[in-house]
Amino acid sequence: MKNLSKETYLEKLMFFMSFHFSDEESRSILGDYEEWFFNETLQGKSEEEICLSLGSPQKVVSNLLTESGKHPGRMRLLLQNTIIQCLLLMCTHCFLSILLLKSFDRTSTSYLYSGWVMLLVYFAVGSFVSRKSRSCLEHGYKHIFYKIHLILFGFTAAIILAQAFIFTQIHFIYAGIVCCYLLHIMIAIIFLTNICIVRNLFQDKQMCISITLHMLGILTILFYTINQLHMLQCSNAVYGSLTIYIETVLLCLVIFKKAKTK
Repeated sequence: MKNLSKETYLEKLMFFMSFHFSDEESRSILGDYEEWFFNETLQGKSEEEICLSLGSPQKVVSNLLTESGKHPGRMRLLLQNTIIQCLLLMCTHCFLSILLLKSFDRTSTSYLYSGWVMLLVYFAVGSFVSRKSRSCLEHGYKHIFYKIHLILFGFTAAIILAQAFIFTQIHFIYAGIVCCYLLHIMIAIIFLTNICIVRNLFQDKQMCISITLHMLGILTILFYTINQLHMLQCSNAVYGSLTIYIETVLLCLVIFKKAKTK
């Protein structure tokens, strides 16, 4: 608790509340504590003194749960915490993709159509999860939201260009193995990047879900590219990746449209 600033304290408080309270309840409670900090500051107390007087964020949330009569269970944690929801979506996608790829590579079947279906299902789940969240345009997140999606667009464009102009020009004996390893490294980077983004911006569920769904689209492209390289059809990977990304953008626009109308 030493040298804990108001911003850090409230961020930790919001994190622990997100496991047990809805977005609306958490924001309402956070507003009360922001007002408490303001009033105590007027009386000459420092932010560190106020934090010490309140106790740890975990203790504050525990007291709130006791007062409200809420008894958290494992299922409640899974249903209400944004970070866990996004991780479940990502882990499920990667697990199913790996199982499908092993099967498809043996039977020379394209991963493309399964990837489309999985994206549709995950976007439906994402819409359901974020249905009660406020708009991602609130709280100054608008510019961050656009920047992240612009970066993801650039990353996707780089993958598709690599498929068209780089993969086909590699002519050494271990080229296929190297390409697949690089693509798996990209998958790991995308996965870890999403965790970092969601961890920092989890207060707005709508925004976190939308970014996670965009990440799932890119993961689908990477898995599809691996599948096509195994089938020696790199030229088809370009067109398939384009259709996957177009679907991803369209579905993200649906989520974004819902956010703006709330």
